[in-house]
Amino acid sequence: MERVRNRTATAYSLNLTLIGFALLSIAFYAASETQQEDVSELMAKLFSDEREVRISAVKPLAQLEDKIVRPLAEAVKKEGKYFHQVQAVYEGLKTTAAKKELIALLNDKDERIVKIVAGALMKHRDSSATSALEQAMKRIQDEYRQWCVANALWKVGANDQSAEAILSIARKRKGQYRYALFEIVDNPIGRKHITEEERLDFLLNYKLSMSVGVPEALEIRMTPQDEYDRELLSDDDDKLFLEKCRPQVTDIMLRRLRDRGSTVAALLLGYFKEAKALPDLKKWFLESDFFYGWEGNWSPINDAHFVHHHCYAEAIEHITGKPIHEAIQLTDEQVTQLVQQYRQAKEYDGASELYVLFRLKPRIALEEAGRKFRNSTKQERFPLCHAMEELLPKGLLQTEVRRLLGAPDNVEGHSWSYDCGKSPIENPYDLKITFENDKIVKIEAEHRY
Repeated sequence: MERVRNRTATAYSLNLTLIGFALLSIAFYAASETQQEDVSELMAKLFSDEREVRISAVKPLAQLEDKIVRPLAEAVKKEGKYFHQVQAVYEGLKTTAAKKELIALLNDKDERIVKIVAGALMKHRDSSATSALEQAMKRIQDEYRQWCVANALWKVGANDQSAEAILSIARKRKGQYRYALFEIVDNPIGRKHITEEERLDFLLNYKLSMSVGVPEALEIRMTPQDEYDRELLSDDDDKLFLEKCRPQVTDIMLRRLRDRGSTVAALLLGYFKEAKALPDLKKWFLESDFFYGWEGNWSPINDAHFVHHHCYAEAIEHITGKPIHEAIQLTDEQVTQLVQQYRQAKEYDGASELYVLFRLKPRIALEEAGRKFRNSTKQERFPLCHAMEELLPKGLLQTEVRRLLGAPDNVEGHSWSYDCGKSPIENPYDLKITFENDKIVKIEAEHRY
């Protein structure tokens, strides 16, 4: 949106001398050789002392948005060289003459120009533009540009009429774009115009799904413990609405959880402490194989990799009032199945089975990871090298470490090290274990320089 506002603000500022040379240099740098002459002429017009000459450059420059505005927007976003100059340009838009010129351009047939103008008007929350923005929104065909104008309309004139105008368009659309328009008016003013059915659909199929995405769901706690934790429902009005619709919500979420597993369903049912959900919550905790590789460290059992397991565990613990290892009691058959699946997997493929064992049967997880560690090549050890930081308990005897992991590759004083090959980015690693009185006092997978 910054690039939108920068364009219009630049075109209509009455005092542009502060950024003239900066914009010219960007324009010359960004434009291709065949366009440089045209761009330079237009920019010269834009900084002319003659008002009509300046106005004549607006539309052609707007059509070169990608060539000029994007580099400037990046500079502004980083609060770099042009930040204060662009702030000064925005100040120029406060003049009545400039705003009238902008509002008139909302009638332009070029949707790109309408989008740019809407962004600039939104910056100053100019309610005099409400009617023109509404008409422009109704004309625009491109979904993204229409959303930009709708967002500007709501920012400059959040009222009953604007809400109905935006919702009238949203109701004709489908999918994510429909929800994105509903999101604009998802506040006390707009909600008065949303039906109960529409709001429930928006909450269950969009708003909560966005909140329980990957990796954001890792922050959700049924009972927040610190400043980094957050509740599933932060909006008190949403809480009251879902409580009112609880029987309907529960039925929908129980079906969704049973049929395909769902983190949204898990957390909502956990929030309601719905005991009927426990069998399916436990099932999906044991069977989910979702592994998110972009967060956490290299360890295959780091919590950050298991977003779905986190959601199921939060719900189970909240409903039962017990930690997960007490809430789920594995049968011998289930343990055997998890162990066999883990043994057959390679590298990170068996991470889900090892993680479940780690959460429910940590001693068995250690035995199985140790077994695979002993029988692996140095390079194959790499993920297990990091897992051992969490699996090996401090205080474990040196003799037990040797039994689990085999003989160390190197011994220096009271420290053992195991060669763990290289990371995917070619950094060599060692698992270093320090002992005191023949017991572990420190475990660390460290980069070998």
